[in-house]
Amino acid sequence: MSRHTISSEEQQAFAEFINQNLIDDIDLRTRLPVDSSGDNIFQLMKDGLVILKMVNQIQPGTIDEKLFNKTPKNTFQNNDNLKLVLEGAKRIGCKLIGISEKSVMEGNPMFISSLIRQLVNKSLTVHITLLDHPELFLLMKENESLDEFRNMSAEQRLLRWFNYHLERSGHTQRITNFGDDIKDGINYLILLNQLQDQQAEKILQISKQLGCKIFITAQDIIKGNKVLNQAFIAHLFNTKLGMQQIQIENLSKEQIKEEAEQRRLAEEKSRIALEKQMNWIEQEKKRIEDEKQKFEF
Repeated sequence: MSRHTISSEEQQAFAEFINQNLIDDIDLRTRLPVDSSGDNIFQLMKDGLVILKMVNQIQPGTIDEKLFNKTPKNTFQNNDNLKLVLEGAKRIGCKLIGISEKSVMEGNPMFISSLIRQLVNKSLTVHITLLDHPELFLLMKENESLDEFRNMSAEQRLLRWFNYHLERSGHTQRITNFGDDIKDGINYLILLNQLQDQQAEKILQISKQLGCKIFITAQDIIKGNKVLNQAFIAHLFNTKLGMQQIQIENLSKEQIKEEAEQRRLAEEKSRIALEKQMNWIEQEKKRIEDEKQKFEF
């Protein structure tokens, strides 16, 4: 499948995402929920109103809704609307290669799917920043500068956050992607168990208990759909960070970094103490077993 086209799984997930996040918007009450089948989602985007709502949800105020004609009477007014919303999408960082007013107005699946994918991704990753989550300082590696860490992509931060929880669980595996590395569900379950601190049987059941909105299916995980898994993991991040909070009020960046390092060292000490305790338990079990064998003789 070309990266410019949308799979049926993504189409269903993105339709569900739009329904869940925009269903209460009064301007969209006659349009949502949208059916994910056929070309409904592409038709939904044709006049630009849903695009406007998604852009402003990502970065409020990007597009002045007063400039958007909600009752266009002709093609020229439609075109002006689309020009307005595409400029807004560009301002929040969407790449509009090949995406034009004409391609959106025609409901072109290839170009609209590219835009939807970017908007959903930005909606879910916009808050994966040090400003929103100073706890992310805990993920910095030794000798890594603040600028290097700050310039990481949202995907890189998500991968590091995922691996942070795998390491804390004592699991030996690490992931490098959101496709093949998590499609068997094992690493997913370890992450979710770390976030919830209890054993659970099914990934999506645990996610619901964590307060997540479910817009992917178990099959999406099994198939290793990178786009949907990254989107869902970003949603997990936004719903349940699972990291110690760092109070940033009246603290400088260097103080925040120092605080994060102290917390990291404290966690490391706790992990070592737990390992010692587990080793002692194993030794005691072995000693008791040896004593039992002696008694039997």
